[in-house]
Amino acid sequence: NTGEQVLVNAINDMLGNYGATISFEAASLQRQGNDAKVQALIKEMTAGAVDALFVMDGANPAFDLPNADKFVEGMGKVKLKVSFSGVPNETLLACDYAAPANHLLESWGDAEAKTGAVSFQQPTIYPLFKTRPFQTSLLKWGGNDKDYDTFFKEFWTAKLGSEDAFNKALQDGVKEDAPPT
Repeated sequence: NTGEQVLVNAINDMLGNYGATISFEAASLQRQGNDAKVQALIKEMTAGAVDALFVMDGANPAFDLPNADKFVEGMGKVKLKVSFSGVPNETLLACDYAAPANHLLESWGDAEAKTGAVSFQQPTIYPLFKTRPFQTSLLKWGGNDKDYDTFFKEFWTAKLGSEDAFNKALQDGVKEDAPPT
């Protein structure tokens, strides 16, 4: 919300945070969105050019976008709409199917916050409900019989050169010189 961001900026300015605790030279670029591509998607959906829409858990464009009403209108022209959300939200309610994904604590994953430094995520709890990783759903729907756990382990074992290297990276939690993905 623009109003909230303006308020936060004003508070930070009042507190003298710019140049002190907030540095634009070392900005985190981890969560970069592309507003132009989202708006292009809305136009394509509205034109009936999108056959299927899959919405990640945590995303709620039917509520969060400034023109959420246009997104919902476009969704009405998409033939297949699937939400991986684990909780009901506006986007899930506009979808044809709900395929709740595992919670973050139940999941394998990786993240590359900066080139060459990959951090690894492993499940800390067994899935509490009858969910599965969204990646497993996409693999199976795409004709691959593997579950994501197996795919993830095989991918990184091959990338890092051995099962021992994968286990070491997993134990360390990060691989600083990881091959590009």
